[in-house]
Amino acid sequence: RWKGQRLAVDALAASGVDAVLVLAGDHQGREDYLDELLGASRDLGERVRVVGHCADMAAAYLACDVALAPSLEPEAFGRTAVEPQAMGRPVLAADHGATAETVEDGVTGLRVRPSDVEAWAEAFRAAAAWTPAERDRMGEAGRARVRARFSVERMTAATFDAYARVDEVLAEGRPRGVLAEAALMRSLGRRRFTRVYDLQTSSRSSAYRLGLALAGRSRPEWSGIAPGASHPHANPE
Repeated sequence: RWKGQRLAVDALAASGVDAVLVLAGDHQGREDYLDELLGASRDLGERVRVVGHCADMAAAYLACDVALAPSLEPEAFGRTAVEPQAMGRPVLAADHGATAETVEDGVTGLRVRPSDVEAWAEAFRAAAAWTPAERDRMGEAGRARVRARFSVERMTAATFDAYARVDEVLAEGRPRGVLAEAALMRSLGRRRFTRVYDLQTSSRSSAYRLGLALAGRSRPEWSGIAPGASHPHANPE
């Protein structure tokens, strides 16, 4: 519920925009909420489609004109606002939490007042008025922003720098624990640090999955895309 699906349905109804809202994702046993969404969207007919689990989000982003991230509560990072930008799509995102930093208002999409149906309806109307060229321009700006700020290389370099800054303010003495590891990584060099992270990460976190796409690989290992499998629809290059 806190991801804002009901908000998006209500905003579409209030907007008067002739658009199709696609809600992708498994309801994970939340049958009551699914029934609520279906009931709220009944008058909208085919303009709201609850499609269930989507195994290929990269292709899903490419199939849409605009992506939504209407979370009712602040996101710690919120990859739903970042991944579509990596695929060259503008984003409408709630203006709180991390999305206030990951989406550049008016440049890579719009930041919208959280939980406000009329504000979201107005954002829908604004997005519907964008020309294809304007959407493309925002999408390219988003792709460039994500590459510059959220790649694996950028993340690991920032982590490395944080360790180094802590190391610098320590009292004299041999660093231990994580600081010793940081010193080792520093001795190996940043490129080596990135490669170690790349090869040894097994959790396939959002940053890792996103970073694979941004590193220029044509097979981003996002959810539902098997490692090593070809992907005919999505090439971040």
